[in-house]
Amino acid sequence: RDLRSVMAWSPNVMWSLGQMLLSPVAYYNPEWRRLTLTVFAMGLPFFLYFPLLESPKWLAANGRLNDAHMVLSKIAKTNGRSRPAAPVDLKDEVGDDSSQAEEQSGGSCLDLLDPRLLHRFVIMCVGWFA
Repeated sequence: RDLRSVMAWSPNVMWSLGQMLLSPVAYYNPEWRRLTLTVFAMGLPFFLYFPLLESPKWLAANGRLNDAHMVLSKIAKTNGRSRPAAPVDLKDEVGDDSSQAEEQSGGSCLDLLDPRLLHRFVIMCVGWFA
């Protein structure tokens, strides 16, 4: 059964329902501190219910292939799919290229001024502060 359409519209519906629920909650909790605490208490079960897993892509990019495989296996089990193949250790096959990987930096804030990213950065700043 294909649930792509449901996954596309359900966040928007949930957001709208949350906004509609906020009005009566704010009416009965006019003090902002109590309102904040009430909204936090209402949202807390959702954060406790869904266990968040690290991104397999991020884990693999940081050399944690076994952790990425475990996360992918959990996702496959949840989706009723077969387990993915075990990760292959590429260090043994490629040789010792670890020095080249260590030389590459993770980037900095100045990377946003790169001409390839500058226009996107400016557009996002204007959208954020508008």
